[in-house]
Amino acid sequence: MERLEKGASQYLGEVWQEPEGMRLLLAESSQLTVVGWLDIKWAHEGTNLIGRLSASVFVGEELAGHLEWLQISIDYAVNMFFAARALRSWPRWVRPIVHWIIPECRRCRVEVQKARQLLCEVIRQRSEQTQRYEDAITWMNEAAAGRKYDVVGAQLGLAMAANVTTAELLKQTLISICSQPELISPLRAELDTAIADHSWSAAGLFNMRLLDSVIKETQRLYPLGEGKSCGFELARHANVASSQPGAPGHSEHYFAKRSAAPARNKYRRRYQTIS
Repeated sequence: MERLEKGASQYLGEVWQEPEGMRLLLAESSQLTVVGWLDIKWAHEGTNLIGRLSASVFVGEELAGHLEWLQISIDYAVNMFFAARALRSWPRWVRPIVHWIIPECRRCRVEVQKARQLLCEVIRQRSEQTQRYEDAITWMNEAAAGRKYDVVGAQLGLAMAANVTTAELLKQTLISICSQPELISPLRAELDTAIADHSWSAAGLFNMRLLDSVIKETQRLYPLGEGKSCGFELARHANVASSQPGAPGHSEHYFAKRSAAPARNKYRRRYQTIS
């Protein structure tokens, strides 16, 4: 993961070197022609947007624009959870057998097979070239250092971790900003300054402190998964996640002010949300 984090930070500037090209890439993923106000289905368009962006870093330009790969990388996460839920309805000892006939599990295997065909073709084509590609395919191969690993499983795992959760966070962050219009002007001013000084780079993101604070406060107030009582007893000293909506003294500026403290500033890059 450290190799992926390092590579993504270095590669970010190259992804955004041509903003017009990236804008067209994202427009292709949504297949929308925007004229004035437009209602969209966020579950589809938002996830496609994030899927296309993450694919440009995970699998490179060959598959970032491939609609079948994009659909598989998004659908697999949902179908896998459905398959896991279906399996849990069976006794543990029979699961190694029934997974072959459960429709949800069969659907996942079909998607993995298609993903393997697409990804292996890209890897084969790259093996015949001398060009170096800066994406997660290359970085994971370097981290493996000759050890065998399932490249398709690793890529689908990255997509599962990134696409749906990030799309939900982006949606809730936009709602939070729209509900507080006073944030729009300082956020735009911060973005303009950071991009003018550092362009779209890790350094630019590092200086978007207010945006990072808004995202963190959104995560705190609206976590993606909230715990609900289901009759289980927690052991003493057990660790649990909790949310405290409306906690006094917190605002969208809270984390920006907190990270500016000298004692915390040297660790901020490591835990900054937007980078």
